[in-house]
Amino acid sequence: MSDRSSPKPAEPGGSTGSDAHIRVSDDERDQVAALLGDALAVGRLDVTEHAERLEAVYAARTRGELVPLTADLPSPAPGESLVSPGDSAPIEALFAKVRRAGQWPVPPHTTARARFGAIVIDLRQAMFTRREVVIDARSLFGKIEILVPDNAHVYDTGSAVFGKRSQSGRRKGDEADGPVVRITGRSVFGHVRVTRGSKWAWWVGHHMGGAFGGHLGERMEERMEHLGRHMEARMEFMGRRMERHMGRGPGRGPWTGRGPEESPGRDTGDA
Repeated sequence: MSDRSSPKPAEPGGSTGSDAHIRVSDDERDQVAALLGDALAVGRLDVTEHAERLEAVYAARTRGELVPLTADLPSPAPGESLVSPGDSAPIEALFAKVRRAGQWPVPPHTTARARFGAIVIDLRQAMFTRREVVIDARSLFGKIEILVPDNAHVYDTGSAVFGKRSQSGRRKGDEADGPVVRITGRSVFGHVRVTRGSKWAWWVGHHMGGAFGGHLGERMEERMEHLGRHMEARMEFMGRRMERHMGRGPGRGPWTGRGPEESPGRDTGDA
């Protein structure tokens, strides 16, 4: 009587010659993506290498195509959990503004809490360590803005109570490519907004009707981005200045710092 045992599950990215032609599943892609994220977190891969391999993972159709992507990386020991790539700590803004942008590794799950503040999560140049990520956006009298790549699939399943949730821009690219961004959470007297591509692309497209296309349109969007950053910095500076002057006491003017008796051109009745 022969002993027939069930075949062992393949290691992430592993494949034998007999199953190299088998179509790969989404779970297998996610396993390889997790291994690449672990390699990025511990320094075995740099940012460019990780981005190239992650793109190849989700473009792979067979198990054999996944093998070269992890051939030079150690396999995790049985039962060993992979390092969570990126900073998974909550993003919080309390009477403040927090911005996360650039080439930062996006963890599988991100929590953003804006209470009387603003949070900007820019995913346009970020490194997706998984094809699908979840952002739990919770706004209480605050604003959360999420900038996603043009080819991203966005699914907003959150709710709003005396608040607002909105999306602007149209998706570009094939149905199969692009990361998946799922947004959950609740907006209470706040706003959760998702914007594709440039922060000002929706404004240019809506008001200009595509009249400024091509290179000129890109330059205009860059100018609008620069103007927006300048205005935000100016408003923050003015707010700090108002706070300093208001802290000098109720008897002093908010701009000159002088009391009513010191204000020029005012008759105090002493004459």
